[in-house]
Formats: sequence, C-alpha cells, structure tokens
Amino acid sequence: MVARQHHYVSQCYLNGFAADRSKPKLFVVDAKEMRSFETNPKNIAAERDFHAIDIDGVARDAFENDFSKFESELDQSLRRIIAARSISNDQDRAVLFNFIAMLSE
Repeated sequence: MVARQHHYVSQCYLNGFAADRSKPKLFVVDAKEMRSFETNPKNIAAERDFHAIDIDGVARDAFENDFSKFESELDQSLRRIIAARSISNDQDRAVLFNFIAMLSE
C-alpha cells in the first residue's frame, strides 16, 4: 500500500504536546479559517503526497517509507528522553539532534 498522507511535522513529536500520549488530542488554531478545534495529531501538519518523489525507477513513496523508519527510532528515543528527563544517552541524543537538524531545513 502506498502512503499518501505525509506529515511534515512528525506525529511522534506532535504527540509530545498532548496530555495523554496513549490517546493524544491537540488544541489546534486555524488562523486562516479563524476557528479552533481538538484533534488527533494524525490529522494535522500533513499534506497529501508531501514527500512524494518523481524519479524513474524509484517508488513515489520511497522517501516516506525510509523516513518512517527514522520516525520510529525518533519515537522510541523521545520516549526514553522524556522518561529519563535527560539526553545523556548518546544514541538518543544523536537521534534528537538529527531531528532538530531536519526541522531547521
């Protein structure tokens, strides 16, 4: 199955702003539409085919598939960092810094 809904802000990062990570809900303000609402992070900061690529011989969702592997690792690192309240673990810190670098682009 080809992933079509691509997040430009990782869901695992957005989940960190929810009061309950197991049932995440975020308060969202849509400045363009002048409204606010609560929703699951899977419904925001996403765009259809945002990470799609158009290169002969490469699947359109190749980047999204590879990026999802990084996001899985990021999710686990964020959970450990939050639980430990520390970034002293070298691997978790490296994953976090890679994520920060990606956000800055």
